[in-house]
Amino acid sequence: MKLNSHIFEYHSSPVNWCEPDYAVSLHTAEFWNSVTNVPMLIVAPIMMHLYRDYACVVPHCKRVNIVWGLIVVIGIGSIYFHSTLSLFGQFVDEVAILWMTYAIMAMWTHPSLLHLPKYFENHRAHYQYLLCSMAVISTFLGFLKPELNHFFLFAYWIPLVKLLRELFQIKFKDRRVHQIGKNGSVVLLVAFLCWLSDRMICNFWLAIRFPYMHAIWHILMLTSGYYLAIFVSFGYAWRTVLGITPALKFWRAFSFTDAIGLYYVGFD
Repeated sequence: MKLNSHIFEYHSSPVNWCEPDYAVSLHTAEFWNSVTNVPMLIVAPIMMHLYRDYACVVPHCKRVNIVWGLIVVIGIGSIYFHSTLSLFGQFVDEVAILWMTYAIMAMWTHPSLLHLPKYFENHRAHYQYLLCSMAVISTFLGFLKPELNHFFLFAYWIPLVKLLRELFQIKFKDRRVHQIGKNGSVVLLVAFLCWLSDRMICNFWLAIRFPYMHAIWHILMLTSGYYLAIFVSFGYAWRTVLGITPALKFWRAFSFTDAIGLYYVGFD
């Protein structure tokens, strides 16, 4: 597989998910796989607003909203990909996920997780520049050989899992922090099983007329990513901010109920 002049054509991607094509709309290849990305376009801008104080207080995190902004790009790219099943759509979707992974590592991980020299421990900005350069190189290589994107995406699960394990060992005063981390981890596992089942046992889902596991994967991945971003960003703030204690806060979408809203990291 390589990118060529036909990358914008419908069905130019070799990937096709279990949902039957054009079953709902004649203009959208995979309708439910497309629309289940819409919540990303709603949640991410709200989180960008809620993380304004975080960007000002936490060292080296003034560009933290890059993470949430890339979720918007992922949502747009995924909508385009599933609507057209084009190779260009697949490329945009995968590269946006890859860049978000790099952004999370640059913002909230320690250089030791990538086995980098101790120099980067005292030069955090250089660490972030290095990861940005790695993202550019990975994108260029993925453009030349798109299947490399899968390798890059799976390779960086290792340091992220290691980071989660370290954070679970910290005894935060607010027990909800660990609970959010656990929720995100469990939902991530369920999401992966949904993705895998869509690829491996598609005939079963078609037989019971429920070929929507990839659509469910989108919702679960947003939920998991949201929980784990809160968990990881809280842990980084707890480790690095001096004199100010990070606090888990809750934004209510409606003033009359606490049932609908979003957690975020603020400061007391």
